[in-house]
Amino acid sequence: MKPVIVHTSNLDSRKAVGRVLCQDVSFQRNGRRLSLFKGRILTDEDAELLRELESRELHLLELEAGDLHEDEAAIRLARAVAGPGLELQGPAESQIKLVVSQRGILEVRGDVLKQINSLPWLGVFTLYDGQVVEEGKKVAGVKVAPLAVPEGIIREAEAICSQAGPVVFVHPFRPLRVTVLNRERLEESRRLRHEQELLERINWLGGELTNKVVQNRDDVGALAEAIRQSVQAGTDLLIIAGTNSVDPLDVAVRGLLAAGGQLIRQGMPAHPGSTYWLGRLEQIAVVGLSSCGMFSAATVFDLLLPRLFAGLPVDPDFLASLGHGGLLTSDMRFRFPPYGRRRPTS
Repeated sequence: MKPVIVHTSNLDSRKAVGRVLCQDVSFQRNGRRLSLFKGRILTDEDAELLRELESRELHLLELEAGDLHEDEAAIRLARAVAGPGLELQGPAESQIKLVVSQRGILEVRGDVLKQINSLPWLGVFTLYDGQVVEEGKKVAGVKVAPLAVPEGIIREAEAICSQAGPVVFVHPFRPLRVTVLNRERLEESRRLRHEQELLERINWLGGELTNKVVQNRDDVGALAEAIRQSVQAGTDLLIIAGTNSVDPLDVAVRGLLAAGGQLIRQGMPAHPGSTYWLGRLEQIAVVGLSSCGMFSAATVFDLLLPRLFAGLPVDPDFLASLGHGGLLTSDMRFRFPPYGRRRPTS
């Protein structure tokens, strides 16, 4: 690419057409204010307008073989970094927007993103990894800094993504069937409130909820049978409401083990919700909700639930990582789905 200086006083089409304008130019014509913006590839009509200006210096850029205009470069870079669940919008001011096409959990591969952004003049900027995102949400922008770049830079970025896979994508939520086994002794109004809040969460994620009250709440065998029946009936996710993780003889945990399940983690490194636990039976996740957290506006449960709906791993390694950002005050509101933003967390 080659910078060129021209003057409007002796401007002709050969000096302007096909070259890139390097500054914004505004002027009045027939009582209207017109503007030509930097990055514009000039046309014959543009050259005619520029000749009407008082004599002034213009800076243009001549594209040579192997150069890409900023818009074309950004489009190619965006196509390389974007994965499933996203659509491209733009360019607008030479930036391509990556917009969510299906509600789910955003994944940003930070190591690959860093490789791309280590290349000269390229910029890919995103929201934080792991956020719940809705349709129409802008989650990333793609841009090149100068008005043109060598095509080889874009090819290098494309090669990185071809080998490593997309940098930014969305894991869509699946329509899970959720069963709640409720062991709580609650007055009717509080029980209905809890059921309604669970239903709101499940519906927002696209699932279907079945509530069952466990009559013999302190009978390990009865709970184990209810767990087995729920799994055999085809539930995709099982929630046991009313557990006590600090009690080594907690009926809910013993019921899970008696049903043939396993306990993955008892107690979470996050607050509120630190007393919850996670288990598994025949590949079905089982979540234990303690009594003290059942009516909180947003807890660690609201971090686990979207991930389970998206089919992402909820294993010991992930659960241990919850401690970073696990102080779930109002500062962390952005981490929760919209249903968890109705009221401030504690």
